[in-house]
Amino acid sequence: MYYSQLKPEEKQAAERFDSHLQELEGRLQADFLLGGEPTLADFCAYHTLWFKLAVGELPMPAGLPRV
Repeated sequence: MYYSQLKPEEKQAAERFDSHLQELEGRLQADFLLGGEPTLADFCAYHTLWFKLAVGELPMPAGLPRV
């Protein structure tokens, strides 16, 4: 993992974000957070994923197929 290249405070932030992704994975029982249709919650969640992928250019952690 890329954690070894991070400063301590950056590592803590990355670990918290990965924890957030794991929680998000657990909440995705359907295609969307609150059921069968996308809602504001889905767009808000996507926003954080977009930053990781597009801005941070960092990979998603393995083992989170729904995220």
